[in-house]
Amino acid sequence: MAEQVHGLITTQIEKGSRGAGPQGRTEGGGPLADVVPLAYRVEVTTDIVDRRAPGTLPWLLRVLLAVSALVIIVAGVRVVAPVLSSFLVALLLAQVLIPITLALMRRGVPRAIAVTMTMLLVIGGGAAVAYFLGGSLAELSKRLPDYGRQLIVLRDDAMARLVTLGVDPAMLQREDAFDPKPFLGGAAAAVGKLLAEVGHSFFVLLITTLFLVEFAVLFPTLETTSTTASASLHRFAALTNDIQKYIGINALVNLLSATALLIVMSVMHIPFIATWVVLAFLLGFIPTLGGILALIPMAAITLLEQGAQRALIFTAIYGGVSFLLGEVVKPKFMQRGFEIPIIAVFFALVFWNFVLGPVGVVLAVPFTIAMRRLYHEFSADVAAIGRR
Repeated sequence: MAEQVHGLITTQIEKGSRGAGPQGRTEGGGPLADVVPLAYRVEVTTDIVDRRAPGTLPWLLRVLLAVSALVIIVAGVRVVAPVLSSFLVALLLAQVLIPITLALMRRGVPRAIAVTMTMLLVIGGGAAVAYFLGGSLAELSKRLPDYGRQLIVLRDDAMARLVTLGVDPAMLQREDAFDPKPFLGGAAAAVGKLLAEVGHSFFVLLITTLFLVEFAVLFPTLETTSTTASASLHRFAALTNDIQKYIGINALVNLLSATALLIVMSVMHIPFIATWVVLAFLLGFIPTLGGILALIPMAAITLLEQGAQRALIFTAIYGGVSFLLGEVVKPKFMQRGFEIPIIAVFFALVFWNFVLGPVGVVLAVPFTIAMRRLYHEFSADVAAIGRR
């Protein structure tokens, strides 16, 4: 009976929407209240409005609310970026280091000692890198003014050659457009900031230790817990596993590239080897663009120190090695789902650099992998909510 009344009132409402009079009468002449009780009219009318709402203004309002919420979140993250970036870097380091701690615990080492040994290994390796890198960066900072004068001489020589080739001198009057001083000023500021960040790194290591302690308790527990009992924790473990694999494969390839760079620079007697090796290793985590960004300053220093011919030789050798490792070797180890289009990498670098500053450049690709993983995990749930 209820279904018959539901269909009847739906028909009456549809007719009434086309030809109802001022007193609410339908085309058949009878008032709507004479057909069915008020409760059924309210129920069916609400059902019709709900079915029509998602396709009109409420959908636009939902989009505007989502965009507004995103803007507010991004603005809030930018405000707390100096503090938040330290925690995010520490979280990433803890996700990378937790396999070492778990391996020690499986061999019978107590959890506290395993975490301590892991952090001592990291601190020892970081101290060794900082020792060699600090001296190289300090020497590079002293030499930057000399390199600035050399760049000015090269600029003047290049402009004179262009004039002899028939280029209008009026086109070259804007010499400030070719002035290397802004570039050198930015380079000097970057070197100084790197030296200042050494003290800040101890704070990051402290937070990393706290994360390792928590992960050392969490991950062994997940091995004995069913997926349905703690779905969110298992999703986090799967996300951590993806990040570990991505960083592990890239670290291996970057280590091979840095070793090849060390050999080439030692043979060609290029200065500041420690700086360039560490720079090439770190920038190698940025797909496609990282190798190019690392090559530019190395080729520039080789040009200033040894001339154009040696710079071209170095560029050809290092470029060939980077292409071989990045485009041939790494894809053989990289799993499906880790490949990120270059346009996505570019937008991720710009966005996370805008939100978190320079730290966002390092975290851009892991964040992109994490967001894609979360999208695949929750896309079905989000779609179900959207259909309601």
